[in-house]
Amino acid sequence: MNGLLADGRDYLLGNDFSVADTYLFAVTRWSVNFGISLEALPALQAFMARVEARPSVKAVLKAEGLSLLKTQVRPTY
Repeated sequence: MNGLLADGRDYLLGNDFSVADTYLFAVTRWSVNFGISLEALPALQAFMARVEARPSVKAVLKAEGLSLLKTQVRPTY
């Protein structure tokens, strides 16, 4: 995924947010919670920061009592 996102696109299918992005976001959050580091994956880190910054995602995370990944993943742009 990091290689795919490294070509400059904002999301998996280009510059438009899709259901594929929501799935990648959820799976990647689970990975981080299980101790898998994203440090060597700068494009994936940036993707996670972009998705997490979306108002709808922030609202869902807050409603579910989930913390933001910003404290765990350092986004690079």
